[in-house]
Amino acid sequence: MSDQPKGLRGRAQPPSSPLRPRSASLLLPSMSTHPPKHRGLRLLHRFESTLRRLGLNDYTLLLLLAGVVGLAAGAGVVAFRMAYEAITALVLPGADGHSVLEAIRHRPPAMVIGTIAAGGLLVALLGRLVGGHAFHGVAQVIDAVAFRRGRMPLRTTAIRFITNALSIGAGASVGPEGPVIELGSGLGSAHAQVLGLSPERMRTLVGAGAAAGLAAAFNAPIAGAIFVLEVILKDFAVVTFGPILVASVLSTALSRALLGDTPAFTVPPYELGSWQELPLYVVLGAVAGLWGVLFTRSMESAPAWFARIPGPRALVTALTGAALGGAVLLLPELWGVGYEPITAMLHGEIAWKMLLILLVAKLLATTASVSSGFAGGIIAPILFMGGALGGFFGQLVQKLMPESASPTGAWGLVGMAALTAAVTHAPLTSILLLFEMTGGYEVILPLMLSCISAVAVAQAFHPDSVFTGVFRAAGLDVNMGRESTILRDHFVQDIMHSDMPVVKMTTPFGEILDGFLAEPHDVWYVVDDDSSLRGTISLHDIKSVLSEQGLRWVVIADDVMQPAEEVLRRQDNLEEAIGVLSHSHDGDIPVVEDHRSRKLVGTLNRNDVLELYNREVLHRDILGIKISREDSSGHDVVDLPSEYQIEVLQLPAAFVGKSLAELDLRGRFGVNVLAVKMPGRRAAGRNELPDPAVKLRSAHRLVIVGRRENLERLKESAGAE
Repeated sequence: MSDQPKGLRGRAQPPSSPLRPRSASLLLPSMSTHPPKHRGLRLLHRFESTLRRLGLNDYTLLLLLAGVVGLAAGAGVVAFRMAYEAITALVLPGADGHSVLEAIRHRPPAMVIGTIAAGGLLVALLGRLVGGHAFHGVAQVIDAVAFRRGRMPLRTTAIRFITNALSIGAGASVGPEGPVIELGSGLGSAHAQVLGLSPERMRTLVGAGAAAGLAAAFNAPIAGAIFVLEVILKDFAVVTFGPILVASVLSTALSRALLGDTPAFTVPPYELGSWQELPLYVVLGAVAGLWGVLFTRSMESAPAWFARIPGPRALVTALTGAALGGAVLLLPELWGVGYEPITAMLHGEIAWKMLLILLVAKLLATTASVSSGFAGGIIAPILFMGGALGGFFGQLVQKLMPESASPTGAWGLVGMAALTAAVTHAPLTSILLLFEMTGGYEVILPLMLSCISAVAVAQAFHPDSVFTGVFRAAGLDVNMGRESTILRDHFVQDIMHSDMPVVKMTTPFGEILDGFLAEPHDVWYVVDDDSSLRGTISLHDIKSVLSEQGLRWVVIADDVMQPAEEVLRRQDNLEEAIGVLSHSHDGDIPVVEDHRSRKLVGTLNRNDVLELYNREVLHRDILGIKISREDSSGHDVVDLPSEYQIEVLQLPAAFVGKSLAELDLRGRFGVNVLAVKMPGRRAAGRNELPDPAVKLRSAHRLVIVGRRENLERLKESAGAE
């Protein structure tokens, strides 16, 4: 067998991972007999010790903390609503929350245009204090839960509170629901960070804060809780559901106590005109699904279009605000959150032609507002468009079925739920939200039919919701978390071994046995004359013939081999490889050129995949200026100083064709280039260490770190060159 390729390699032992004792705390990163040194941890340690003396457990403590977060979020929602209503009253004298449209009609046109433009300028300038974060609103909460262990900077939450209130109060076409979800999540994360909770519990409190924010905004505690479980955490476990529901209920109770038990907009009683309408509700859901796809794609593509507009970002936002102000002069219903026109839609007070105009105009206004730099949510605009779409559809049905058709408000109500489901891919939340608003069981069946139809159509044409599309564009998978992208960014050929032990099909059993005795291999691979993989031979396969000495030169490899059913290709990524390894009992999987020829080119070892995964996780955490260690002693986190931040900069046109040495970004702007993102066949491309001499191409992106003001100076200078 000397003419066959052989290879010797040691088997790496899997790293041992200490298990948490059964008595360990579910809340603290670790629990020892000595009190923690951190002040917050000492407080929690004493509190937990007191609870244990009372016979209470960790889950009870988590419920209590969730209650605190819920009350804090409820108070935050009340403060946020008072803030943006105060700004609205300041810029629109006479507007009391229910007469906004009338106040707009009595304002001079220049004041309306100037108000939104000035609001955009202020929002953009304040936004510099938190930097150019890739995700906002609900997407930022999902990012924190999926990729940042639940950590949300409190400073960012505070500044976003101001910019969101300014955007809504100044009249941008955004809603308050996204901001209050972000606010509640930030408060939950802040509580968890102060107390030093484990990442699992931090995520739970982030979710509790998000549920509390949405529940208080809509007076819908069940929908708030389900939204978090369905969209943000994607976890319906009882241990998670309890704290989230507690926070949701308490925030709603506090909001009702301070603001009254009144809905954001008046919902008329629902009546089903005829059972014959039910198929039409399915049609309404399908139409809402198509409109939801259009809106989602608009929200995904518009930011890149606005980013290409030359000039400072603040100026672009202000000019967009001025254009929006002009649109508001023509259609005052586009101002702000739009609860007043939603109420009019639900009561059938708007004609079908105007509903169609408002449907299109609201899509354009919301897309422009969010993409240009205004801060705010999109749930209220979705409800606005859903009400317009449902009302328009209902008026058409009334013309077809004048005697048995439901009121147009009923169709508008179902349209709101259907479009929300289509855009968020959260049918259960949408159904419960509108059910809690109406309080009637009659609406359940139409809601279910329309929402399921809407989601089915939306997912058929677009796999992502409006919250998750930004992650796909960034090469991230929110369902698996950031670490899973590491596996997709590496391929089998990167770590496979080509020195595998190989025998021909005609090799005598005696030679195979000698090979097992001479070399430390558990498996030999059987190929034909074309080097195509035909099977494998393991020690287990030959046990039955080991004692038959007379068969050493009679039996050949073809007689004792087993079919090689599980194979990989060199171009398969490691996420696919993990799937194959999980179904195999062998530590090595053969790698073939392609499934047709099955030409053997190497083997992939399970431990090599795990080693690369662990190495890359550490590498990426260092590149992200955060190093996390999880063992029996807890978590150590090294964060970037608050005045610094990391950004991924799309290469400006002025930088194309120049090298980093020629640009001298460190000398001119005081920023450092950590990596150059290279274009590749994968969505995220690949990262390369910066080479000062390499000429940059338009497809390159720079991963840069520096003080916030230096980064802004670089971006402004790049846009002006």
